[in-house]
Amino acid sequence: VVCNHRGYVEPMYLCTRYRGLSLVSAKETAAMPFVSTMAAAFQAIQVDRLSPTSRHGAAEAIGRQATSDEDVPQVCIFPEGTCTNGRALVAFKVGAFAPGTAVQPVLVRFPHAHFDPSWVWGNLPYYGLWLAHMAQFSNEMHVTYLDPVRPTAAEREAPHKFMARVRSLMAAELGVPTTGHSADDVRMQAHALQLRLPIESACPQMDHVQRTFGLQRQHGREAMDLFAGLCGKEARGRLDAGAWARAIGERPVAASSASAPAPRPAAAAVAGVKRPPAPGGGAQLRATVEQLFALLDADGRGFLTFDDWYPATLLVRACLDEGRRGGPQAHP
Repeated sequence: VVCNHRGYVEPMYLCTRYRGLSLVSAKETAAMPFVSTMAAAFQAIQVDRLSPTSRHGAAEAIGRQATSDEDVPQVCIFPEGTCTNGRALVAFKVGAFAPGTAVQPVLVRFPHAHFDPSWVWGNLPYYGLWLAHMAQFSNEMHVTYLDPVRPTAAEREAPHKFMARVRSLMAAELGVPTTGHSADDVRMQAHALQLRLPIESACPQMDHVQRTFGLQRQHGREAMDLFAGLCGKEARGRLDAGAWARAIGERPVAASSASAPAPRPAAAAVAGVKRPPAPGGGAQLRATVEQLFALLDADGRGFLTFDDWYPATLLVRACLDEGRRGGPQAHP
């Protein structure tokens, strides 16, 4: 069973609707009253979303249970990996689709006029949602069961294709768009608040960025720290071309070699766009940065936000690294 995730109501409902259902839940739910008891009673597969080892172990457990011939509980997964407000389907995790078995999509909606029951950042906390539910005259949930979806032979070899097809079916039935955002973007927003950066520009679809460039989760936070320093306290998360060029000129990084340690990834994303300047190279550097800035500032706002700047610097760094290795050059 795969279902979109709004809060704590639909897991309880599904556990009563499907006898012997085993949920996949986040490790932090083990510390929540009642939820932890329910998870234990239904033999939940718990996963630490910040631990690659835990995620790998959970994927193996899902595969064993989903393909077992024994009388084991049916697995229920919320492939978004986090709760949302239901206005879109965010990025799915591929673990639910990796076993190559049929899945049954289940869709939940919560029509409401006053109280939104979504367990999301910015809404009521866990205990507040419980109290608000009890304060309502009635609470409404609509559940739609789609026909089971079986993977093709090609989709068994490439689970992400199976995942994409199921996600499209679910989004079409819900009448909502799909996005590449994930729980990592929520963490980036929380970090942006600490740095006093605009939270609306702190969501560069981190799951996609991490997979594309092979990054660890902490890299995004390091890059955001660096970006905040480049902007300055008074810029409110807006980076102009002059500040970017000055920062690059002040942070020269020598070309990497086998004997020299590589610079920190986040710093390399900015400082690594140039080698130490040659005489008269300052003007050329500024011209290069201004050209790149103009390319990224497609709306002509005169500044870049974090979600503009971060993927661009990663791409520039990747192109330079490819060039130093003598490989094909990437042309923007």
